[in-house]
Amino acid sequence: MYNIGMALRKHTKVIPHLYLDDKTNIHTDPIHNDVNAVSQGEWVFKSADWDPTLLFKKLDKKFVSRLKHENYDAIIVSDVGVWLAPFIKKSKFFFWTTGADLTRIPFPREFNFFHKGIKAKAKAWYMAFLQRWGIRHIDYFMTQPFDLYQYALRKLKVPSAKISLNYFPLIFDLDIFKYNPDYYSLISDENRQKIEKFRFKIFHPSRLMIQKNDALVNAGQWKGNETLLKGLRFFIDKYKIEDICIIVPERIYSTDAELFKKEAKDLNLENHVVWIKGQTNEGFNKQEMVALYSCSDLVADEFGVGAFGSIVVEAAACSRPVMCYVKEEIMKQLYPWHPIISVNTPESIADEIANLYFNEEYKKELGERSRKWAEEFHSPENAGRIYADQMKTLLGIN
Repeated sequence: MYNIGMALRKHTKVIPHLYLDDKTNIHTDPIHNDVNAVSQGEWVFKSADWDPTLLFKKLDKKFVSRLKHENYDAIIVSDVGVWLAPFIKKSKFFFWTTGADLTRIPFPREFNFFHKGIKAKAKAWYMAFLQRWGIRHIDYFMTQPFDLYQYALRKLKVPSAKISLNYFPLIFDLDIFKYNPDYYSLISDENRQKIEKFRFKIFHPSRLMIQKNDALVNAGQWKGNETLLKGLRFFIDKYKIEDICIIVPERIYSTDAELFKKEAKDLNLENHVVWIKGQTNEGFNKQEMVALYSCSDLVADEFGVGAFGSIVVEAAACSRPVMCYVKEEIMKQLYPWHPIISVNTPESIADEIANLYFNEEYKKELGERSRKWAEEFHSPENAGRIYADQMKTLLGIN
């Protein structure tokens, strides 16, 4: 949201305001990640009051009252921010979908297995009611063409006229996300000592989501992480290479971390999986992530449903080769070219690891292509202009 606001400030006459609650995590809070954000006080507002859930937890209307008072032409929301839409009639509401806010929260029946205990299940149904209620009041959906989003939109019977026909690429500050040759200075001694003894390092910061059923696949909540382990086992057995590892952050929302550990043990890969810890259970801030990307020879995202998210673009911006299963028929709609190594079988993963392990020149060339792709399609200048142009069209302004 911060990057969208920055794009609107740069490319339009729109005056954006960004509201953050005090629970905003270290990955999305600009104060943690952009030194310039500290001086953006005239448009970035952070307070415990700016939490959409307070309206329903405590009947606290301060946030709604503030938004009404400002009389915004449009309000862009994500996650449970859609809960505010029924209460503010004079502003247009745009829903910038980010994942579970569209693909999981509205569907408590399908995800009944996901919630343990009566209290958790009741909460899920209540949240789903509020999410669907809010979605019915959304004027426009800023979303992606990947299968998981389109499936959810169809299931919610969202009219096609409300769904973006444009691709909204993720925007990243490429002055923050760029290769840092001094990467070990930002990695703790404990983590560095685990990592540096391996010659070839595969960074796998994706959430660990191994369980698979129709609901998880349709929602993009299955990542196929175990396929990476099987690919590494195949590579080691084929080439008799031992100085290679997978670096995995210990983080919240990795629901199948124990399954991943069990799979590694079953494949006799425990000595090739390096678990690293951030300062909080949220993992690592952006500067620390840049260091971890930079120290890696390959960044592996997910091998499940054929979509990609922020990890791929962040790693590409840091000039790293990136591996992630994507559906080429969709990618051709979005980009004239891309550098992503798209594989989803152990054998193909092993082959691509070998190409990088044994060919430094190829690894360097692919890293350079990654950076070029990030600059061409995901920079604040180029991607930001897409948001700005679309917003001007929606608001009927020049």
